[in-house]
Amino acid sequence: MRIIIIRNKESRHKVKTVLNLDKQDALEKYIKNEICGGLGIDPEEFYATNLFKYFYSEPPKDTEFVLWAHLEPNLTLLKKEIAQYPNCPIITLGDPVFKLLSGNPQKRLNTLWGYQSKNEPSSGHFQMEYIEHFGRYIYPLPHLPAWQKNAFYKNTLKDYLKFLKQNNPILQ
Repeated sequence: MRIIIIRNKESRHKVKTVLNLDKQDALEKYIKNEICGGLGIDPEEFYATNLFKYFYSEPPKDTEFVLWAHLEPNLTLLKKEIAQYPNCPIITLGDPVFKLLSGNPQKRLNTLWGYQSKNEPSSGHFQMEYIEHFGRYIYPLPHLPAWQKNAFYKNTLKDYLKFLKQNNPILQ
């Protein structure tokens, strides 16, 4: 679930696949190799969707109030969409989507990862996030830029994915 931001309106028509997963780029490799590989999910069985089904002209971090204002009808639509896949894990990418799904604008996904401080490794006290609206757990993961730039995420991803795999029957 990703919020798409394409500033150049003329190029929006080129987007044909969620997350541009039809392109062989770093995001596609991150999802296939790191996430799907770490969870033991066949990338061909991976279903991607967006929380919001439209484009934004400004980054969500600059207009977060707009996202919160449009959240409820989009959650309802997403709930119907994912109900068709009851045995699939729900993976989210990045803090903005995680905050919206958790209903808590202050919550950070690193709190589920045993984050202590920027320079310390994870405490290993991992958690999953249950989303009441869906009646399911979600797997909040860092988006590619955070994973690339943040040593904590880069050093902890495999352990967190192992925790998720061991603690969720869908992935066993």
